[in-house]
Amino acid sequence: MSDVEIGRFVRSATAVHRAGRDLQDALATGEGHDDAADRLARSIESGLADLNRVETGFFEAPAGDNAAERTTTDPETLLAVVAGQLRLGEVALAAGAATTETDLDTALADLRRTTVALEEPPRHQGFQQTRLVSHDLPEAVETIRERLGDTLDAIATGTADVVAGPIKSIAGKAPAQWKEAWEKVSKQLFLDNIGGRLIRLGLRALSAALDALRRLVDATWLETARDRLVALADRAGEAGAGAALLGGAIGAEHAREEAASLLSREGLDLGRLDGGTEALEALADRFDSVIGKLALAQAAVGGILVVQGHLGLAVPWLPLALLGAELLIGAVAVVLAIDYIDTTVSVGRVRGARLILQDAARTA
Repeated sequence: MSDVEIGRFVRSATAVHRAGRDLQDALATGEGHDDAADRLARSIESGLADLNRVETGFFEAPAGDNAAERTTTDPETLLAVVAGQLRLGEVALAAGAATTETDLDTALADLRRTTVALEEPPRHQGFQQTRLVSHDLPEAVETIRERLGDTLDAIATGTADVVAGPIKSIAGKAPAQWKEAWEKVSKQLFLDNIGGRLIRLGLRALSAALDALRRLVDATWLETARDRLVALADRAGEAGAGAALLGGAIGAEHAREEAASLLSREGLDLGRLDGGTEALEALADRFDSVIGKLALAQAAVGGILVVQGHLGLAVPWLPLALLGAELLIGAVAVVLAIDYIDTTVSVGRVRGARLILQDAARTA
């Protein structure tokens, strides 16, 4: 999100936080509950409206305003929107189910942490990269080899952190269970008249976030990534999938093997190799920022999972939808990793590690 968009969301989130504290006070004293709940609902609605405007701008940027570039290379903005929607949804659901002043504590603290994280400038901004100049060709080759390894490790580690939750949730489940959950989030949630205003508002926020994620990635690629994630969960079992195991699933090891062949050729150019090293460093920083936003979204789903335990049977399909949400977020993480590595078939959003290396290793 732009600085202006972030500032607007921070103001909205601050208003939600303040209204949430007012509701807690009302629950503690037993007075003014309805008015406080109404103020909180209006604050959440305002915050969701702000995020919806950012989402609309992401998908429908006018021609001539880098529309194609914005929608194909920069998912970070949309992932920040999704994280915000989910956190606002968590607060709404927690408030709708709250019976004591402490029931909102965790949700409000989660919202505050997400707001602070979104305010932090990305690593790839705020500093000027020093121009790399190797002393000789062997140094240039070794430097780009090491940088490629570090970049692939960073992609695998960042992805593993995000998919850890989804893998744990689906491990050991029968195919029919996760398929039903996937089907639940593969289309727009049916938001019937369940619960009161805050509950419905929370479900609307969840639905909006899932819709945004589905629009971000082609459905075919999402299903491919989902299948890889499920296969990974089956292989990992209770131990979970670390970066090493995940690296094979997203093509990191294949990229290393390809690099060994490319960098052993005759006629490599020192300047081109150094340029590739710089591009790989920038790619790693970029991925760190993007996957960080998706990690915020995954954490927010975890927050809603805690809240739904207090809802009982008020929203009977919510546990299934949240399992599907975790699976969807995990699939998006795998797609992003595949794209940043350029595994097998490019997803087409960024110039990933393999393309950077192939360009850098071109011979005259």
